[in-house]
Order: sequence, then structure tokens, then C-alpha cells
Amino acid sequence: MRAGELEPIEGDKLESVMVTHLARKYPVFYWRNKTEIDIVAMINRRQFGIEVKTSSGSWIKPKHLKDVLVLTRLEVPLFLEVLTSSELYCGVELN
Repeated sequence: MRAGELEPIEGDKLESVMVTHLARKYPVFYWRNKTEIDIVAMINRRQFGIEVKTSSGSWIKPKHLKDVLVLTRLEVPLFLEVLTSSELYCGVELN
């Protein structure tokens, strides 16, 4: 890393930031059984899973979740901006 550059946020910290922001608008949970997902949010009475991937590796989607979003480290800031703005994004309202 060069002088003046910021270190990338570690995976667990990035997940914490996501949970904190989502919890401001929605009830949030964590799922772990035979499979694991970082965040489960209740949005419009439906469970919506979010998995934050900071490195490559395999991941198995929990069978009970129909709606799952997998975000990379680079996609998290855009997702948080859309969540914060509470505006329509690609025709889907997050409120």
C-alpha cells in the first residue's frame, strides 16, 4: 500500500456497517445453520438476505431465502447510498 492510501475495510467491519445502516430502516437478523448469511432483513414482510463477499470463495445460499443479494466490497457503497437516499432505484423502492 502506498503512503496516503486507506486500507480496505475488513470483512467483519464491512458487515457491521451494512447491518447498522439496514437496522435504521428494517428489522435485521443473522442466519447460521448448515448455511450462513451475513444479514437477513425483513422488508415488506419478506425475508431478504444479503451476503457481503470481501474475498473470493464458495458460498451456499440458504434454501429458505428466496431473495438474496450478494455484494462485493466495491458494491457496498453504492447499495448504502441507495438505501440512504430512499429513492427509487431501477424501478425498485427500498422503503
